Amino acid sequence: MTTNQQIDKIIAALYEYQVTQNLDWTQLPNYEALCKELFADVPNFTERHYQNLLYMLNSKRLIITHTETPENAYQNPISLRPEVIEWYEQFHSYLDYLDYLEEKRQPKAFREDFDEDIDSELSERKSIWGRMPVWLKILLIVGIIAAITVVALGIHV
Repeated sequence: MTTNQQIDKIIAALYEYQVTQNLDWTQLPNYEALCKELFADVPNFTERHYQNLLYMLNSKRLIITHTETPENAYQNPISLRPEVIEWYEQFHSYLDYLDYLEEKRQPKAFREDFDEDIDSELSERKSIWGRMPVWLKILLIVGIIAAITVVALGIHV
């Protein structure tokens, strides 16, 4: 089970308690008990794993720890942030939400599901450099080199 799958499992359980069962954060199980309940069937899953997961949940700003210090969060209830509940209602999975965020970051040209119109539109466009004749490119390069040489040597024209 990957870390993101473990995070997804915790979010799903907290969502079930907070939204479906409408429990207040004071009625939620403490973090340690929640992890033992969710991951009892995972072999070699230690308290260190639980603590690392808690750190990730907290650093990704997915949960509210309801404690003064992060060290105390392990023995106390945690709850989902309101914004997490909001996107979880839409995606129903942390993994789906991550996929959505990844898709949003990709430029349209690299998305797998773009249609023929976008594809043909992209192939018709060319840069200015691509449309220039070769002789003009050479002339520009020679001019730029000459300008750099004049500036570097301090020659007054």
